[in-house]
Amino acid sequence: MTDMGLRMLKFTTRASMGYFTPGLGSQRPGADPEKTAFLEPAADRPEVGSNMIGFGGAMTEKGRGLHFSNPHFPWSGIERLWMAHITVPGELDVFGGTLLGVPLPGVGFNAGQAWSLTWADDARATYHELELSPESPTMYRVDGEWLEMTSKTIEVPSLNASGDVETVERTVYETIYGPVIQHPFLPWTAGRAYAIDDFNRLNNRFMPFLMGLAKAQTVEEVRHSNMATMGNPISNVISSDSKGDVLFASYSVAPNVDQAMIDRCVTTPTGRAMLAQMRLIIMDGTRSDCRADGIIPAENRPSLIRDDYAVHSNNSHWIV
Repeated sequence: MTDMGLRMLKFTTRASMGYFTPGLGSQRPGADPEKTAFLEPAADRPEVGSNMIGFGGAMTEKGRGLHFSNPHFPWSGIERLWMAHITVPGELDVFGGTLLGVPLPGVGFNAGQAWSLTWADDARATYHELELSPESPTMYRVDGEWLEMTSKTIEVPSLNASGDVETVERTVYETIYGPVIQHPFLPWTAGRAYAIDDFNRLNNRFMPFLMGLAKAQTVEEVRHSNMATMGNPISNVISSDSKGDVLFASYSVAPNVDQAMIDRCVTTPTGRAMLAQMRLIIMDGTRSDCRADGIIPAENRPSLIRDDYAVHSNNSHWIV
C-alpha cells in the first residue's frame, strides 16, 4: 500500500513539484547561485498531451455516443500505458489503459459510457518568495516574525554508475508553505529562497476519482463523481454515453487564487516577471494572507453536456 501511495503521489504532483524533483533535496542553504551545481531535469519527462472527441446522438447514425481517445503518453518508462480489463461481479466491469502501478483505468469504457483525459493547463501550485535572515539562510520572515525551516534527511536506494545499489541521502527543507525548491530561475541565495505550495501534495482523492469514472454509466454520473471527489489532479475529461450525450468537464485541482490576490500578493520583481513570462504565481512569502485558501471549488469549474460533440486538444476550455 505504501508503494501504491507513493506512485499516486508521483503522478498527482507531476505538474507541480514534479517539475522540481532534481532540485528537491539537492539544495545548499544560502549557496552562491554562481557556484551551485543544479541537477539536470529528469530525462524521462517528455512533453505530453492528448486529444479526445466525444460524439453525441445528434451526430451518430444510431443516436448513441461514439468516443475517440488519443492519449500522448510515452511508449517507455513508468508513465507508459498498459491495458487492463477489471471485473468485480455485480460491482465493476471496465476496460481501458492505465499507468504502471495504478490499478484503475485512466482512459476506458464500460457498458454505459467511455471517457478520455487530456492535459489541462491550470496552475497546480503557488510559489512564495521568502525573505531570509542575515543571521541564517534557514530562517524566514512571516508577518514580522522569524521562523525556522524544518529539515528532514531522506535515504534513497539508487543505482550507481557500476549498476550497484547504494544509499543516497537528500535533505529537504520545509516552510509553512511547503518545501524549498532549487532551480536556476529560483535560486536559494543568502537573502532569498522560494517555497512551493503544491495543492496536489495532499490529494488523496485520485483513486476515488478513477473509481467514479470506472463505475459511472452516464455522463451525468461522470460529472457528479468528478464534482464529488475533486480528485482529478491534472486533466480535462470528455465522456460519451449510450444515451447519446457527451460531457466536457474540467474539475481538476487548482489553487483558489483570483486576480485580486495576484494584484495584492505578486509584488516582487521576480514574481511579476515569472507571472508574465512563465505564468508562475510567486507571491510575497512575508505575508501569511498571501496564501490560497484551498482549491477552486467544483461549482466554479467549467463543464457542459451536449448531444452533438465535445472535443479537446490540450488547451484551455475557453478555446474548445
